[in-house]
This record gives sequence, C-alpha cells and structure tokens, in this order.
Amino acid sequence: MNLREVLDKIKSKLGADTPEELKSLIADAKRQSDDVIDALDEAKKEAKSRRLANRDLQSKVDEMDTKLSESSNHTKTIDDLKKKLSETEAMVSSFKTEKIQTLKEEFTPIFNYLTVDETSKHYDQARKLKKLFDIGDNFDDLSMEQLSKNIEVSKTLRVANPNIFNDGNPYVDSKRPYNHNEPPKSVGQLESQWEKFNE
Repeated sequence: MNLREVLDKIKSKLGADTPEELKSLIADAKRQSDDVIDALDEAKKEAKSRRLANRDLQSKVDEMDTKLSESSNHTKTIDDLKKKLSETEAMVSSFKTEKIQTLKEEFTPIFNYLTVDETSKHYDQARKLKKLFDIGDNFDDLSMEQLSKNIEVSKTLRVANPNIFNDGNPYVDSKRPYNHNEPPKSVGQLESQWEKFNE
C-alpha cells in the first residue's frame, strides 16, 4: 500500500465532526504525496530511459571495439600482404635481371654479326638478316621480350640454314678456335679471330 492509498483510507475514516484543520492537513499531505509519487514516477521513467540509453551506448561501444579489432586484424593482414608483395617483386626483379643477362650472353654473337660496319666482308648478308631482328639502337636497352624474340628468330633461321651466321663470325661456328666462355669483346676482335681461324 503506497502513501496515497494510506491517506485516502485515513480520509475515509474521518467523521463529520473531524476538525477542519485536520482535514486540511490530510489534504495537504495527500497533495504532497501525489507530487512525490509523480516525481518518483518521473524519476523512474528517466532512470529507465537512461538505462536504455546506457545500454544502447554500451552496445555501440562494443560494436566499435569489435570493428577496431577487425580493423587492426585487417591492417596486419594488409601489412603482411604488402611485405609478401614486396618480396615477390624483388624475386621477380632478380629473376628478370638474371634472365636478361643469360639472354644477352646468348644473343651477343648474333648481335655482333648483325651490326658489323661496312668494311666487314659479311656486311651485305648481315644487313639483310638484320631486318628480321628487333635490335633497336642500343644492345644494353634490349628488353627480355626483344632478346627472347631475337633468339627465336635466330634459331628458326638456323633450322633452315645451320651455317647462316658462320660467315665471318667464328663465335657462332662450332669449330671456333677459342673458349666459348670468352666471346670476342668487339667486332674488330671478332674479325681478327676469324681471320686467324681462316689462315
């Protein structure tokens, strides 16, 4: 039984001869109890609203924590992927460098044959064959794709004529009189060795 109900019960017990002052005090007490009860009800509603707001806020905080945790995991994953990508790029770059070097070593004698000057005795043949190759202006600038293509062209030509590059080019001749691992360093040296070979 709340205060309001108690005061209502007391009021109902008052007789006709109850002093007005007592009735007035009971009426004041009932009004004050109503105010207090209303204030308590309002406070309960506000407290409930705050609890709900706090619960909602906590839910949002938990959600943010989860997202931050996931973001941290994603950042770590992205960093790992970047590291692996960097390592892979380094490996690919190293492979390409080694591959280009190997291809250049293989194509060097053909390139030397194709780029002799007009004084060479096989200049005319070299000039005709040169049109079939993609050698650009500078040997050092040849790409891996250009080198591979040029080597394939030279192999195709050798299938049709095994001695096609032998005229004036001892380095590509199977009978060359010097170490395969030490090719001529210049066209002049190439021609000099060829002349000695033909003596």
